[in-house]
Amino acid sequence: MNFFSNFLRKYGLGLLFAANIYGAGSVFILAKGGITYRYSLLWTLLLSLLAGMVLHELSTRLALKNKPIMVLLRNNIGAIPSKIFAVFICAIMSLWAVSNYSATGMSLKLLFNLNINFIFLAIIGGILGISLVLLKKYTRIEMIISILLFGFLISFFAVFISNPPPAYEVLKGFIPTIRNDLNYLAMIISFIGTTLYYPNFWIQSSMKSDKKWENDKINDIRKDNLFGLTVAVFVSMIVLIVSAHMIPPMDNMSFSDPAKALLPLGEWAYYLFLFGTFLASFTSGTGTLFAAGFILPQAVGYDVKFEDKKSRLSVMSCLIFALILIPFVNIYTNLNPVDIAILFPAVNGIIFLPITALLLIWFNKKEMSVLMKIASIIIFIILILISIKTANGLLNALMNGIA
Repeated sequence: MNFFSNFLRKYGLGLLFAANIYGAGSVFILAKGGITYRYSLLWTLLLSLLAGMVLHELSTRLALKNKPIMVLLRNNIGAIPSKIFAVFICAIMSLWAVSNYSATGMSLKLLFNLNINFIFLAIIGGILGISLVLLKKYTRIEMIISILLFGFLISFFAVFISNPPPAYEVLKGFIPTIRNDLNYLAMIISFIGTTLYYPNFWIQSSMKSDKKWENDKINDIRKDNLFGLTVAVFVSMIVLIVSAHMIPPMDNMSFSDPAKALLPLGEWAYYLFLFGTFLASFTSGTGTLFAAGFILPQAVGYDVKFEDKKSRLSVMSCLIFALILIPFVNIYTNLNPVDIAILFPAVNGIIFLPITALLLIWFNKKEMSVLMKIASIIIFIILILISIKTANGLLNALMNGIA
């Protein structure tokens, strides 16, 4: 038990970040990429790891100075604009919970072959998420999410090792390749966007008190960042490789198609993949909104910790908002759970990922080395290109789904 406690003290926040990164959207984006382009996009995940380390370095520096992003933003633009921004970012962030809990409900329905509308199960998943928040103590929540994270890591890894792919083909996928194919370029952008998870930066910049970080412990925090991102990228690689190796090309992917493609391995593989998807969706749906627990109170002017009542109420408010949206989105639009899993995270990434990166650069600009400035600006330019490249197609997809 002491070993596990020490492990969580060192790497618990990184594991929370990994759980946030790897939700329903990641599963289906990676599956689609693997099905369509096989192993050729593996290199983009390593690129995402490097970009993630750069941005986490910036949020770490703010955390050690005890200067959360939202507090600095309020100091620079004023109280009223900050409150408007906070409500908007948290409302859009709640779409992540809609997407993940919809996937949670669908996973449960298929796992247990239930003759129940998945929307009802999605709402139950959201209520369980609220129960997790009510645990209050950060270390308890960190422990539970870490256990669930290892649960879906083991699930996906078991499927992977049961039918290993050709090593040579996999290794070739780590060689950077650019094709003159707009869909291929869009998929590269999607992979980067799904790994650079902006709520994590808002959370980390506010965690000094909860994690009891000391200013001379920056290397320990860097190790935590690296460990969490490595876990997230490792799981992503497994899902991409399994999809490339075992799932045949398909035009319209249903929620169960990736799992059904694994049936030749045995029913256990089908159920294990769905179980992994369930755990990934639940942990990401809940953990993402922990950012709202800091953003909303800080925008009003409060200094909050993770365990404070104001923080918990903010998270639960966003969760309840998401639960209200789940039936509306699934009943009154033409969007299915796979569409929601892919589109709603994309909405978040297109709008607030570049904004978050810009704020991190802005608030760190005086203390950044030349190399860090160059790396940060390159990442920001890539994120702007992501937004421009995908915005029009995303808008059309959403309009078609709502129409």
